Amino acid sequence: MEVDSIDYVLDANVLMSILISGKAYHREVLADTRCYSVDFVFDEISKYEAVIQTKAKLSKPNLQRFVFDIFSLITVVPSFVINDEDWQYAAKICQTIDSKDVAYVALSKATSFPLVTRDKPLYTGLRRKVFEA
Repeated sequence: MEVDSIDYVLDANVLMSILISGKAYHREVLADTRCYSVDFVFDEISKYEAVIQTKAKLSKPNLQRFVFDIFSLITVVPSFVINDEDWQYAAKICQTIDSKDVAYVALSKATSFPLVTRDKPLYTGLRRKVFEA
């Protein structure tokens, strides 16, 4: 019997943690789910490229391969596919949390997929505002 895959929106914090860890089980988890992120994730990951390379426990060629493998399992969507209503909702709800998280919250709202984050202020702020995708 085939089990339906679970859909999630991942923010940059989660992806950076996965990349730094270099652990193979992340491939397995991602292969069993459908994960999405918004194109802004590339800006954030590029900004912390040196940190990822320094903290990762993999050689440069192995890290490159791992990053390729991880991103082959994630669908990154262009931000323009998110409708204005979801952008406005996300901007309002993130106003007192962190404006960098608006894109992830908007994608979560647009898709109705849960947002997975390691960002404690974001998580706490969204819970306080009773955010549900």
